Amino acid sequence: MASEKQLKNRIKSTNNIRKITKSMKMVSAAKMRGQQQRMVASLPFIQWSDTLYGGTKDVDVEGEAIAASAGEKTLLVCLSTDRGLCGSVNSQITRVVGRFVPRMDTAGKQFRMVVLGEKGRGQLKRRFGGKLDLALTDYTKGSNSFANACALSEEILKTQDVSNVFILFNKFINTLTTIPHIRNIKTEDYDADDEPFENYEFDPEPKEEFLQDMYEFHLASSLHCAILQSATSEQSTRLSAMENATKNAGEMIEMLKLKYNRARQSRITTELIEIISGASALEESK
Repeated sequence: MASEKQLKNRIKSTNNIRKITKSMKMVSAAKMRGQQQRMVASLPFIQWSDTLYGGTKDVDVEGEAIAASAGEKTLLVCLSTDRGLCGSVNSQITRVVGRFVPRMDTAGKQFRMVVLGEKGRGQLKRRFGGKLDLALTDYTKGSNSFANACALSEEILKTQDVSNVFILFNKFINTLTTIPHIRNIKTEDYDADDEPFENYEFDPEPKEEFLQDMYEFHLASSLHCAILQSATSEQSTRLSAMENATKNAGEMIEMLKLKYNRARQSRITTELIEIISGASALEESK
């Protein structure tokens, strides 16, 4: 059994941990509200571009349609986090990639991966390092602005010649639920005969160049929306994780206090017995 001093030190250290997790919970709650507001504000832009660009659709991460919907040259963009202590958001991404890779290999389709986030880079590089082309870390520092999303999409497409792009991220449902989600952005469906632009004249650029610019804008918009969804999911799961950690720390402190009081009571009882025994021995010697 641990001594009183050891128990007292454990109570003190656990109480310090509870203060840290409680502070992180409050910070995550404030950040989540801000990220959620930015995420909601970005939805009209992605809905508008989806209306113009019919090549975008969601893919069931559990179904067999992932490989069927992929083109001959596919790019998988995985969004993870740069920091830990945020529940299962990163392991969810890794599990989906673990199902995606063998299906693509079985279908005989070429694909490469781009990973955003230090945690995803570390996990996926160990398992699928041969498929990894680019890893960008610290992308969540600062504001998740559209300009940053444009810079990221430009960096992603700089050396990539692909027929479609899969964006894998954690979709925010509510403060208790986040699910892995895939958006498929195809390029071959976006041609000069696209119906939304049938009645428009293009001057001075050719229509094909405009459509290519629109594709790049739509990719940046989709990436921006996915980043905001992923950031909101990260803060939501961190809030839940820190709340559980704070609760568990409190329960552990109560358990340690009970052990400490028992040890203290046992020590006091032993000392009293020794005093009474010594007094009785003195009386008998007299």
